[in-house]
Amino acid sequence: VASTYSQPVFDNLLRNSLITRSYSYLEQTASNIDIETALSQVIGKWPQEFVNTILEKTQDSLAVLLTPDMDSAIFLVDSFIAPIIVACISVVIFIVLFIAIRLICGVLAKMFKTVNKVPILGFANRLAGGLSGFVIGGVNIILLSFLFSIIVIITGDGLSWLNSGVIAGSQILAFTGVINPFLP
Repeated sequence: VASTYSQPVFDNLLRNSLITRSYSYLEQTASNIDIETALSQVIGKWPQEFVNTILEKTQDSLAVLLTPDMDSAIFLVDSFIAPIIVACISVVIFIVLFIAIRLICGVLAKMFKTVNKVPILGFANRLAGGLSGFVIGGVNIILLSFLFSIIVIITGDGLSWLNSGVIAGSQILAFTGVINPFLP
């Protein structure tokens, strides 16, 4: 659900204002500073693996940013800003839905607590509760792996106790890394 709705949320709520802001920033930057210098200052603060990935995918297209017009603002938003924000929106939607479903399940569990006293239904209820607890635990582990990945990206592999090597060495984080949008 989160991946389905994150792009429309971005397109409907944020894209136009980001294009307008990017255009005014590019226009202002073009009159004050060389855009290549500004990009190198910003890119210099990002993790090198992330920079290499962006440059490989957009080498030919970076020239579009050198002329500040509406097309370059659209290109900047769609190629650089949108993937980051859409991934963040997806994670936020997922977390909100997870919390809401968990609260609903908790309320339903309290309502059906008397079902445990009926012999056959009680066993089925306990079995379903055990399975849902297993699934909830798995989702909690996935959410923690997302958080760890975000911390690694923000710190630029600067922490000795949490870096790319630690994540690569963890079997649980390697297993959840398949669906983690923050890992390369």
